[in-house]
Amino acid sequence: MDAQEILWWRVESTWETKSIPIGDFLFSVRELTFILTFVLIGSLIAIFVPLMPFKLLIFFIFFAVGFMLSRTPANTVPWELTLVYRFFFLGKERKPVPVQTPKVAKQEEMLATIPSVPIAFTGEVSVEKQEQITLFVDGRERGSVFVSPSNQKYRIYYIPEKNEGGVH
Repeated sequence: MDAQEILWWRVESTWETKSIPIGDFLFSVRELTFILTFVLIGSLIAIFVPLMPFKLLIFFIFFAVGFMLSRTPANTVPWELTLVYRFFFLGKERKPVPVQTPKVAKQEEMLATIPSVPIAFTGEVSVEKQEQITLFVDGRERGSVFVSPSNQKYRIYYIPEKNEGGVH
């Protein structure tokens, strides 16, 4: 057995495909976005620090954090999308949408305009000889099929009439 037959390769999305060469590294759009975001944040914080060594330390700490976070694989939903959801959508209270039920007369008018949908009855029986299976609705025969020892499965299609309500 070949090693390629054993290994399973995950198909990466365009967001995670490492296709941008920089130096000896290949980066994805997601990785570059992370690194540049953290470098920008580190640079903005380093502006307010008075000593140059601390500015460089803050800059490189944010660069390293961005690099490490960008290299974590996203097997399901990436954690950055989870954070965006939690910050922007989870805390908002949603008002319930009032449910408006139309009047019964309007419902009957709407049902009268909808064409009847066929209903399929399927099953399987065990028979010794050819027999007929019949579907009765409200005491009236509405469909029938023949089953035999070689064909024991059946399907009967029934199209309800508009004035048929049935007894429940």
